[in-house]
Amino acid sequence: MIPWSIASLLAITFTGKQFNRFGPRPLLIAGCLLQGLGILLLARIHSAEQFSLLLTAFAMIGFGGSLCSSTAQSSAFLVVDNTQLAQASALWNINRQLSFCLGVAIMSLLLNKLLEMQPAASAYASCFYLAAASTLIPAALCLRLNNRAIVRQLNAQEE
Repeated sequence: MIPWSIASLLAITFTGKQFNRFGPRPLLIAGCLLQGLGILLLARIHSAEQFSLLLTAFAMIGFGGSLCSSTAQSSAFLVVDNTQLAQASALWNINRQLSFCLGVAIMSLLLNKLLEMQPAASAYASCFYLAAASTLIPAALCLRLNNRAIVRQLNAQEE
């Protein structure tokens, strides 16, 4: 988990420094794609000897996930009044934890159903493939963001 944590720190730092420059859309899309690619790498791990692949996967998932979450949080808070930031942050964190729980529950249910129909190795790989594919949904939805307007708004606030 150390590669995940280091990559997460780097992504959060990058978001903090570059959010106003790039806006949310490219950061969110890059985060989704990196996270999806990292999850795909997990599907290719079949033995303990593939340690470097595991480290790479965790780093990609950590960077991509944190790039998404820090960008999404920064985007959400653009429309929150400063007097409401504490409450918004608490609500954001509750939502994030509930999302993690829901994700684990759904993937566990999926794995159990796949284990009834496939050998274990295939079921695990199928779960990773489906999880990786699911990262394309928010990436596609990000294309709807009016990134130019958001960047203009951010730059106007800085002036």
